[in-house]
Amino acid sequence: MPTLLKASSYYPRYLAWFYGRHPQLRAASYAQQHAALMADGFALSDSWSRHLGGSDGRFAVTELVINAEPMQKQWAAEHGVRYQEANWREEIFLAQFRHFAPRLLYAHAHEVDVRLRAKCRQIANGRLFVMTYDGIGRHSRQISDESDLVLTCLQSSAKFYAEQGANSHWMMFGFEPSILERLPIVTESVELSFVGGLELRIGHQERAKTLAKLAAELPIATWISGIPGDRTMMRQWASFLRHGEWRGFSEFPTAALAARRLRLQNRGELFGIKMFSQLAASRMTLNIHIAAAGEQAANIRLFESTGVGTCLVTDWKPNLPQLFEVDREIVTFRNVEEAREKITFLLTHEAERRAIAERGHKRCLASHNYGDRLRELAARWLNSLA
Repeated sequence: MPTLLKASSYYPRYLAWFYGRHPQLRAASYAQQHAALMADGFALSDSWSRHLGGSDGRFAVTELVINAEPMQKQWAAEHGVRYQEANWREEIFLAQFRHFAPRLLYAHAHEVDVRLRAKCRQIANGRLFVMTYDGIGRHSRQISDESDLVLTCLQSSAKFYAEQGANSHWMMFGFEPSILERLPIVTESVELSFVGGLELRIGHQERAKTLAKLAAELPIATWISGIPGDRTMMRQWASFLRHGEWRGFSEFPTAALAARRLRLQNRGELFGIKMFSQLAASRMTLNIHIAAAGEQAANIRLFESTGVGTCLVTDWKPNLPQLFEVDREIVTFRNVEEAREKITFLLTHEAERRAIAERGHKRCLASHNYGDRLRELAARWLNSLA
């Protein structure tokens, strides 16, 4: 059975949050740390192992989190791997690559760049199928070089790489159904939530402005990660000027003021199973795409929300009717006024809200099971390599 090695990196904010909640794990074995991370369900965690590996799968799947420093260094200690502190991430990853000797490498982490992928090919004597990932429209040769297949959640990106002569596969996010088995029972609910990030320098400005306008008039409970402090926002604003990004420079102050207002009511950060639990305990939840999505509904929150049975209220994108039945399985809005009107209606019409949530949940489980996405990928590209 060939080995498939998936090398991911998790948000540093999530890893700090996770180890902050579980400080005892820093001294635990690699296996204990890995099991705890995978069980938390962040970023589809162990979905590749669940659906492509195991006794029923075609591959022996190993999933790495190459920037989880305590866990990676523990693996090195357990396997007698020595490394330079300044280069621990790369050296431990390469030691793991040699150890697992994969036939397939999914370089999901941006840190596994062209240079590292070339090293892996050399170690494998050319017997290596490499997959890379572009989820935010980078459209870069740095992603397609030394890659046999570029995966992307954006149709526009799949088209771009195909036109460049690279193999590409459009694979949207989906919902991992095993999450439902891991959710704790939550009795306290909120009427309307927003759970997500707010990184103003990388295309979240419209999200900040829309959310702040709605929060001024609606009972939104927010769990936002990445809200910058005032000094950080000043540096970000100045960076637009240094790079000659005049539109960003002129629009940034409005987004910064919105972020400051949101910071005052923010309840903190939520990730993993805690995030899923809060979504499940929300009568409705807001989703607002970032700039990189363009005109495509593509982010993972579409499926995380409907997957746990929440009534999803999301910004309109032309491809949404291909994913859900609009205003029957999810609720959409094209501007702040429409969002306010629809949310206000649903807050006082519980039967309608619940019916939308139930239909959206059924549609998500039937049409957007992430396991089905992975099996389609395997059938089209990977089974011939097994």
